[in-house]
Amino acid sequence: MQLNLNPVPGQNFSFSASLPPGFEGYVLRGGHVLTAIDPEAGSIVQQELSNSHYTIRLYLFDLLQPSRLKVFQPGSFLCSILAVKNNLDYRIEGLKTLRLKHGQFALLRSSGRPAILYLSNNRPHEFMEISWTAEWLKQLIPRFDFLRSLFTPAGANKSFFLRPHPRPAGAMALDTVQHILKSPFDEDISRLLFECHTREYLILILVEAAKEANEQMRLTDRERQILIAIGEEVKTNHSKKFRMADLYRKAGMSATRFKNAIKEILGTTLGKHSMTARMEEARRLLLEGELSPKQISEKVSYKDPTSFNKQFKKHFGYPPGEVQQNKQRF
Repeated sequence: MQLNLNPVPGQNFSFSASLPPGFEGYVLRGGHVLTAIDPEAGSIVQQELSNSHYTIRLYLFDLLQPSRLKVFQPGSFLCSILAVKNNLDYRIEGLKTLRLKHGQFALLRSSGRPAILYLSNNRPHEFMEISWTAEWLKQLIPRFDFLRSLFTPAGANKSFFLRPHPRPAGAMALDTVQHILKSPFDEDISRLLFECHTREYLILILVEAAKEANEQMRLTDRERQILIAIGEEVKTNHSKKFRMADLYRKAGMSATRFKNAIKEILGTTLGKHSMTARMEEARRLLLEGELSPKQISEKVSYKDPTSFNKQFKKHFGYPPGEVQQNKQRF
């Protein structure tokens, strides 16, 4: 991700290109530094190192209260997000909310998306992203067949999680991360070692991701296409009521198989998928400002405005009225 802190209300960060005084976190040797400090909110440190094959980004958030930060997920062929210290919730626009526990990772193909980072408490949060080029990934397809989806026309310009659920990185992968974060060598030697460590880390987490692939349901290509179409239909028809029995028949599955399969495809239940889509549509309509909250609630299938307001606040952390009153913040 990349920091985008200027629009955040109630915070006044100042930026510098050096580590803050007394910094006690990990140092990415040879990395470019961006530090943001607000005496009232706390500090954020971003370190980044890139070459022609990979990019490493390391983030340390030491904030004084629970926070919701606007960021941007840059485009990458394949990106690993790893929670190094404490848990985090990371919502990428158009995708699901990613909930990572300490030591867990997720694999993401990103075409560039706005995102929201939720930090639920005032403990330091640290996480690391490593992204790789297509060149490195192609060499590994014979061993990790699930990588082929990255190279298909459908996946070429699309953001998606390569695996729908976070996975523990495993002891060997975490040891490799420590070799990167605790390099005792100078910048030149560290860069040479990072070339090896990032490739080793990639292989190790792909091994962990492949374990999940073996545990997944076996779906035919036709079944996957039908389920993807159902997910898209539910997402785009905000006012339509769907009968589950009709969807089971459309997919040609039993109720149990359908629920498990749609969760594998979408990364969440169909109900949560629908609710997220309706909340996103409601937020878009609120920003347009052409309809009243009551009219918007009806458009997204809420007959009771009170229930709509409650669900909206639960989903975003702020009520619908706040969007209309302060559009520049959103």
